[in-house]
Amino acid sequence: MSRARTSVVATWTLTFAVIGYCVLLAGDARLRLQTPGRFATEPADWYVLVRLAPADGDRWLKVEADGTAHYTSSVIAIEGERSWHLKQVWFEDLPGGCYDFRAELRQVDEQGPVVASAEAPWPLSVSGPGMAGDVCSEADDAP
Repeated sequence: MSRARTSVVATWTLTFAVIGYCVLLAGDARLRLQTPGRFATEPADWYVLVRLAPADGDRWLKVEADGTAHYTSSVIAIEGERSWHLKQVWFEDLPGGCYDFRAELRQVDEQGPVVASAEAPWPLSVSGPGMAGDVCSEADDAP
């Protein structure tokens, strides 16, 4: 590939990356979740990237991994406007199944009002012994 063509390809790639990042941050959502992929094998150590636009009253964040046969969650204290903007929340040793990731941002404490909520864009399919392929699509096909 010629140097000029390489430069054009690099410019377009960077342009689409910047547009994609801006679209991700656009909108009214104060809370967003991202996962690094869709598939893992058990026992899965998996993380969710939490993007937060902190506000003064924010004090409590709960991130959940809700699976077909397993549930776990993590509660994180937040310091209002002085809080972080990005955080990795790890879930360790997830057994086989289909997992949906959700988060709730609250003021005051666990009983306070939910000021923002988010879901990961797709479920995580964790396969284990005797499980083949996409566990989540098999769960959707079950009666």
